[in-house]
Amino acid sequence: VLVPPYTPTYSYLAGTSMASPAVAGAAGLFYGKNNLDQTSGWANLRTYRALERSSVGVMGAPRGTWEPYQGYGSLDAESLLLEQNMRGATVGAFEGIVYYNGTALANVTVRAQKVGSLIRYQTSTRPDGGYRFEMLPPGTYNVTAIPFGAAKTKSATVVVGSDQTALDFWCGTYSGDETSPTVARFDVTSLQTSGFWGECPYRTTGGICFPPVTVSVLTESRLSMSSWT
Repeated sequence: VLVPPYTPTYSYLAGTSMASPAVAGAAGLFYGKNNLDQTSGWANLRTYRALERSSVGVMGAPRGTWEPYQGYGSLDAESLLLEQNMRGATVGAFEGIVYYNGTALANVTVRAQKVGSLIRYQTSTRPDGGYRFEMLPPGTYNVTAIPFGAAKTKSATVVVGSDQTALDFWCGTYSGDETSPTVARFDVTSLQTSGFWGECPYRTTGGICFPPVTVSVLTESRLSMSSWT
């Protein structure tokens, strides 16, 4: 049953294709409210976590955590802009994929231990090489993957009500890995203004006359995730 009921002018649809534009728009509002842009550093991770933490959960997941049917819940744009913890979450999560020589591996042991704690958490990778630690107290964790005995350790930061995603391990002889985990950031290095085209005083596209455009030239830099909390 569709809720609200279908009418000739309106229907309710569920799915990622329906949700993506709404989430992207909400993320844009969050960027605007907080004056974030490509040069801010960690803006993507901050927004990602804020979207998850501010979501409204209706499936009753314990301690405000993630659950497999609705994830962290439904988008609440007002709560997002206020950066509220809408579910009263007290735990967080992180996830990633384990590779060996560039190939994702199943049944690899992954261990996590919070810095300053004696408690150790352990899981194994799924058939697609992915793993996930759920319902973890907030803090910094040392995470170790051990494919074929080739142990590798990285640092993860758990924030309540949200994930740290893409905590991937590239073990073996593959040389493309960067440790500790990194997130791309773009820095403005120069500005370029387009010139005039033809008889139109401005640049013309499809018969329409456009004014000169100032373009930001961006270069990518990498930031260590272990330095961000």
